[in-house]
Amino acid sequence: MSTTTTAISSPRTCRSTTAEVATAALSALISICSTTSRKKPVSALSKPDPAVAVLAALLIGFLVALYYGDLQRRMRALYYRATRDDLTGLLNRRGAKDAVNTALASDAASCTMLLVDIDHLKMIVGMHGHSTGDAVIAYTADAIRQSIGDGDICARLGEGEFMVFSTDGDVDRAKDTTERILAKLSRHQMALAGVKFTVSIGIAARDGADTDFSRMYRDADAALYQARVESKSCIGVFEPSATAALQAG
Repeated sequence: MSTTTTAISSPRTCRSTTAEVATAALSALISICSTTSRKKPVSALSKPDPAVAVLAALLIGFLVALYYGDLQRRMRALYYRATRDDLTGLLNRRGAKDAVNTALASDAASCTMLLVDIDHLKMIVGMHGHSTGDAVIAYTADAIRQSIGDGDICARLGEGEFMVFSTDGDVDRAKDTTERILAKLSRHQMALAGVKFTVSIGIAARDGADTDFSRMYRDADAALYQARVESKSCIGVFEPSATAALQAG
């Protein structure tokens, strides 16, 4: 999947640029006012110059627009940082929830959600350390990112839990995606001595007109639980009757 990287100016840079433009504009206005005043007789200095008044109004409007544009850029930069996972660069849980609900609001006919969870991640961290655990997480994130479609939403929701959401497909397409993920993980196992790991995957599908992030996550989590009851490194598909039986048992 192709990834587009957007450069975002830092708030400090935006503030500096705005201040420079405002200073230059104000200096220009003062210069014009001084030139106009020197050309007028003393008796006319008390009367407002219409041209200067118009120029001042335009400058004020320009500075206000500049300020709000700068504010919007800073807000976008802050939101980007608040909705990204530092380790993988994927959306975090907050970003995933916003992105999924936005996608569902666009009249999606059907949608699927995959939950991919690294098996025994705590054991890996305990045996090999946090740096190895981070490497496993980053490696899994890359495998998922390379296996999904351009329009799919990918996020890291928790320690070793990832989500893939799609509004273009059904359970069969979701299964194809899971197979690609598993194939990449098995073919390109990490070149770290003694580190081998597996993942379990839960799949949920719903009508896009009658769901939201919370419902999709609940169903996919139930499918993930079902997969782990059966076996580690397994794929589970959400089935209401099967889930109810597991919970009753």
